[in-house]
Amino acid sequence: MDNEEPLSQALEATLIESLPENDPALAARVSFPSPDNPRHALVAALATLTRQRDELALQEEFIKSAQLIWPGVAGWLVKVPIDSYPTHENLIVLGDAGRLPPNLAVTGLQLRSPEALSQFHYEARDFVLAHIARPHGGEEDLFVFEFDHTLSDHEMALLRDLLQIFKNHVLLLASHDHDGLTGLICHTQLQNRLTDQITARLHGRRFRQEGNADYIIVLSLDLFRYINERHGHQVGEAMLKRTADYLRETLHEDDLIFRLGGKEFAILIQDLNPQEARDLSERLRLGLADLDFSQDIRATASFGVTPLDCTALPQDNLNHARRALEYAKAHGRNQVQLYTALLTQGQLEMENGPKAIELF
Repeated sequence: MDNEEPLSQALEATLIESLPENDPALAARVSFPSPDNPRHALVAALATLTRQRDELALQEEFIKSAQLIWPGVAGWLVKVPIDSYPTHENLIVLGDAGRLPPNLAVTGLQLRSPEALSQFHYEARDFVLAHIARPHGGEEDLFVFEFDHTLSDHEMALLRDLLQIFKNHVLLLASHDHDGLTGLICHTQLQNRLTDQITARLHGRRFRQEGNADYIIVLSLDLFRYINERHGHQVGEAMLKRTADYLRETLHEDDLIFRLGGKEFAILIQDLNPQEARDLSERLRLGLADLDFSQDIRATASFGVTPLDCTALPQDNLNHARRALEYAKAHGRNQVQLYTALLTQGQLEMENGPKAIELF
């Protein structure tokens, strides 16, 4: 990319303030090209990467910057899936995987410090592990560097500063995919996540118990328009934030929660049987009904639930959940309806599309 060199130089120039004075050993190990306007170059390059939403380029740039500061350092990016215990077999390694010692990343995970940066010895070699947790869930980024010496405290501080710059811009990139009001994943990402999940299941990359499925749950706050008009938009926004907080607090960290817009939310949950999916939805429904939002306001929610059909398009799967939700709204609200059960009972017909209605 055209902006790679300015970004590397700017990162180095930004970090030069971390260099201690009168440290000849450190000075012999690092070098800092100084562009005329390093901070301008840094902002411009990161803005370009953000507009391109090219996170992989940012990850590669982090490794390149470390290699420019410490010539000869080896670097790897390791992807850690959140839905399984990390082992050497299920980690995804970007870089020269042949040079990465077996089980190094797993050992590093066990040794990592709460500060997200740790130095350790493994098979008589010096490694530094930089750990990045996703701000809203997802895979972990694990950067592994091999040095030819044990880093001094000053060098660790320098690498920590570099890591913080990277983390800041991971957050910046993530903000494009998350709702500004609630912090939940945006509706624009739902189809991408559904496609990823369907693809993973079809190719056997994710396994589930026999008889289980992944489920889409769509929920909508009942009579939200009435509450919003009577009590004001500030109260309405507070209700949406509180609903999002409750869902985050109640669900597991690997359950994906989306704001579809307005009063609607969606949840993608893995590996449940039909009764577990219903029980979870009922627990969420009862919990929301028990929340005291503000000004002694309480609200209920209606739920539409469907198993993820890997033979259907992502939009069709979402439509199935929405049809079940519309049925719940039309038949009394504050209830959970399963799409497959409604089909079996003859309450819905498979060929019918979703109805464009507003039931408050």
